[in-house]
Amino acid sequence: MAADRSFNFSFSGLKTAVVNLVQKEKPDVSQVAYEFQERICQSLIKKTFRAVEKYNVKTVVVGGGVAANRRLRELMEESGRKQNVEIFFPERKYSIDNGAMIAVAAFYQKSYVDPTKLQADPSLYFV
Repeated sequence: MAADRSFNFSFSGLKTAVVNLVQKEKPDVSQVAYEFQERICQSLIKKTFRAVEKYNVKTVVVGGGVAANRRLRELMEESGRKQNVEIFFPERKYSIDNGAMIAVAAFYQKSYVDPTKLQADPSLYFV
């Protein structure tokens, strides 16, 4: 992810590497967890502030389950202060997985869609 200049995030490879390391090497798990968290936070911050710079953003809202992470909050706020960017987080009790929010929204929709009739569009692009 470090060399990837896109704004995409994917940590599945890192997660797999950590799981394999812990299972094979039996290291100090608390140290591995700390380093794992640090690398992910640094990646999120680096890409976020690269987008801030590219799009001349003055405010960032961090949401989803990751917004509950205390270390990410600390580092994101520190980076925001340094770059004069306002950072907003929901209260931790509202920092939940976006999938759960989407499911609740779908539950309360008045029209239902048969999930077996849905078709994925992998080339769908949002601006």
